[in-house]
Amino acid sequence: MPGAGPALTIVTSRRGLAGLEAVDRLTLPGLSRGEAVALLRRIIGAQRSGAEPETALVGLAQACGDLPLALRIAGNRLLSHPDWSIAHLLRRLTDSDERIGQLVAGDLQIAAPFMLSYRQLSPAAARIFRRLALIPGPDSGIDLAAEVAGLGVREAEAALEELAELGLLQPVTGGRCRLHDVIRLFARARLAEEEPAEDRREVEDHMVTWLLGTTVAAGRWFDPAYAGRGGEPHALRPAASGTDAGPGSAEEAGRWLEQESLNWLGALRVGTPRSWRSPTPCTGSRSAADTGSRGSKRSGCRPRRPLPGVTGGPRRCT
Repeated sequence: MPGAGPALTIVTSRRGLAGLEAVDRLTLPGLSRGEAVALLRRIIGAQRSGAEPETALVGLAQACGDLPLALRIAGNRLLSHPDWSIAHLLRRLTDSDERIGQLVAGDLQIAAPFMLSYRQLSPAAARIFRRLALIPGPDSGIDLAAEVAGLGVREAEAALEELAELGLLQPVTGGRCRLHDVIRLFARARLAEEEPAEDRREVEDHMVTWLLGTTVAAGRWFDPAYAGRGGEPHALRPAASGTDAGPGSAEEAGRWLEQESLNWLGALRVGTPRSWRSPTPCTGSRSAADTGSRGSKRSGCRPRRPLPGVTGGPRRCT
């Protein structure tokens, strides 16, 4: 930097650089789909991009999550393989489990900056990052994130802030959080690499149990047989976080059902978790039927084994 006279310095970082003082901060937004397609055109050239349908470019931008680095890698792969069509590369990126490995061009690797940030995480933040990949919907509330990680809500909040600080998490309105599509694939890869298959199944079973149990509990606020009976509407909710923050009112229950709709609907599609397969099935109620789902008759069951990463005794059916 110059020692005298006026100067302007631009510092870029994936981190928030909260320690810098007397600076103007600018958070760069992500590229729109149109901007991502335009960037691809600039990289591979107008002649090649114009030789194929617009839908192929749009699909490639979508597979890259509109991330500039991923778009650059995809464009460079096309340039280094003149015989490849855009549609051919897009087919290679279709398998989400293989996409991270495919987004490599020479020294450019989409996973490299993610791994650099991941290695700086505390153990709790790394665990919640990996397990967020199991959540069915595109985003989640803090309670759900805490459940899959086996953390208390305050611990989960601190871990999520750490992820956001390192650019691995996208905070959204209403206290919710989201993993970018490509970063979710990286998180899924780290989960498969670092946690045994049995632990992953136990975590997913617990998540499904918690989501469906909370859905039943929230739905009961709209069932005249349960509404207004104190704590009973959320009595089925098994929480690894050790908190009992179930819906405290019909308004709160309705908000939860709406915000987590893609997650509890996804949990229904996963199917009955092993932890509910009990010789003595628990009984539930129709609960969330009026909000778009049918409560499982075993929704009162709780995981028999402790959630991996969580201390304490096993949970039984109630």
